Amino acid sequence: MKDKNLYTIGDMAKLCGISTRQLRYYDQLGIVRPSYRNPDNGYRLYTDDQIEMLFFLKELKKIGISNDSVQRLFVNRDVDQLVQELQIN
Repeated sequence: MKDKNLYTIGDMAKLCGISTRQLRYYDQLGIVRPSYRNPDNGYRLYTDDQIEMLFFLKELKKIGISNDSVQRLFVNRDVDQLVQELQIN
């Protein structure tokens, strides 16, 4: 993790305009997991490269993409599937 900015869950929530509750939920679903989890206290820490991912996720949610669909998109990284989801919505 050297040379990477680390953000607490609260900092990441503020940066991305989403709640800490949502970040915990996305972690639980496996959509966006923290880059690092402190083994001593369980704190979730995020990196710069996850900011773009969370903004993209936020935009998908704005247009009505379900959490299930987002989870499949993020896990499979399938652009064709994204196009199909966008056409449905």
